[in-house]
Amino acid sequence: MEFVKSTFLYYFKNIIPMLIFALIPAIYIGVLLNPFQSINFLWNYNTLEINGFADFFNAVFAIDWLTLLFFIVGIFVCTAFVSLILGKIESHFRTGKFSYSLKTTELNNNFLSVLLISALIFISYFLLMLVGVLLMLLAHFIVVINEISWVVGLVACAIITLLVYLAFAWVLAILSVTCVDMAIMGSPFSVALSNASTALHKKSFKNFLGILIPILVGVVFAILGCLLKLEFLFNTISLLFIIPYVCIFAVTKIFEHYDITRYDTRPYYNLR
Repeated sequence: MEFVKSTFLYYFKNIIPMLIFALIPAIYIGVLLNPFQSINFLWNYNTLEINGFADFFNAVFAIDWLTLLFFIVGIFVCTAFVSLILGKIESHFRTGKFSYSLKTTELNNNFLSVLLISALIFISYFLLMLVGVLLMLLAHFIVVINEISWVVGLVACAIITLLVYLAFAWVLAILSVTCVDMAIMGSPFSVALSNASTALHKKSFKNFLGILIPILVGVVFAILGCLLKLEFLFNTISLLFIIPYVCIFAVTKIFEHYDITRYDTRPYYNLR
């Protein structure tokens, strides 16, 4: 998977600016929204007291009015910084030179497109997790009613959680590529969505594995966070990888789809 390799190489070659631009949204989401709370739920499954849907829902995906406010604000926080990251990556791909300067045009050109897609990504994650919670609740009460070992309930919930993350990974792939097509090529949403589907359909299994990698990294870090009782720290660290990786992945796929020449991979002396 050459493009996955190139995504990793780009990230680590430009790791300092990627970390700088992704730091605030990573901290915000990792600390205030706890996106991997379902992993924490699985880790503590045998010790939880669950008497009904409310207890179960709060254990897997706790939400109240304050969290909902954080959720909405998080969309705008992500939009601002992801717009900058996409602008920097596109500029680097087109010119071969990376600039640390903050240009308002890089934010303004991408903001509305990224805002729409950020909202769709947040909502998609919420809805998928909600479906997952309902299925896990069903599995849990089947286990309880039939007095089956809690291990069976844990395995069932773990499988459902995995399926939710797999579904979200594909949604994230489609929406992120759609976002870049809208931002870079100026395509309307419906056209960009069609282009994203076409771009990802080619070598779809490899593309799916490519976008699944950062999600799996997040899951591994979430498990480490549970083990070391540092969930919020490890959530933030995983998001510092996930956010730039998805941005690089999406821009790479659009440049590949439209066969746009990348100058960031050329030696400096060939750029003049």
